[in-house]
Amino acid sequence: MRPFEALLLLGVSLAFIGLAVPLPRVVRWLRHAAPAGVLLAIFQIVTEGARWQMVPAYVLAMLFFTVWWVRRVARLHGRD
Repeated sequence: MRPFEALLLLGVSLAFIGLAVPLPRVVRWLRHAAPAGVLLAIFQIVTEGARWQMVPAYVLAMLFFTVWWVRRVARLHGRD
């Protein structure tokens, strides 16, 4: 496994935790791991090249980003 692939998997895992687990005040920064996961996916594709084995990680990064974005927009509009 290439280094940025491992970093991408770590980022996607942190994004999942940030979205699925109620977080204490100390680790609220973890809620912003979803945008970082998308950036890691783009960075990995640009630097190391896309691989078909990583397609599930790319899809999960986009899915978690979409969920994060919808929650953020809902919270801004007061529908939390």
